[in-house]
Amino acid sequence: MENVRCAKCMLRSFELVSGLKINFHKSKLATIGGDGDFISRATTYLNYGLVEGPYVYLGIPISANPRNEAM
Repeated sequence: MENVRCAKCMLRSFELVSGLKINFHKSKLATIGGDGDFISRATTYLNYGLVEGPYVYLGIPISANPRNEAM
């Protein structure tokens, strides 16, 4: 969780320095595997949605199994 707190702190710092606003309600957390309890706490703390896997990022299929042909 310390890394999650640091990431949010950096994003908030970016907002203050740049004058831009990050819309946390439109942001999503994408994970590969991981502990369900941690993922739940992280999405709640960041106020993010969760991307359900497998998913496609920049045209590249992302999943826990790289040989997954279901995409």
